[in-house]
Amino acid sequence: MKLEIMHSTRYRYTGPIAETVMEVRLRPMDGNGQRCLDFNLELSHGVKARGYMDGYGNNVHYFNLVRPHSALNVIAARRSRPALGRTPTPARSSCWTSCASAHRSRRSRA
Repeated sequence: MKLEIMHSTRYRYTGPIAETVMEVRLRPMDGNGQRCLDFNLELSHGVKARGYMDGYGNNVHYFNLVRPHSALNVIAARRSRPALGRTPTPARSSCWTSCASAHRSRRSRA
């Protein structure tokens, strides 16, 4: 079984700002029953991120946008595989139900 997860954050400002400095921790670690097979971080304005591993083993991406902008998009996509015998079972919570419903709604519009 493979999991495909996409995370999207959109920043919108009331007017142009001069600079953005940001660190994100969106790539999962290998271990604890999963292995990251593929990861892609897409940033608007042609910004390229650099990365390092922090003291806790987290993958950190950082970037700096040094020109006026009034919006910024950060999109992370990953594929991972749970360890054999550890296939996750989604909880039937209101949060899970809401996320699943939103995903089905987006797919039906595509």
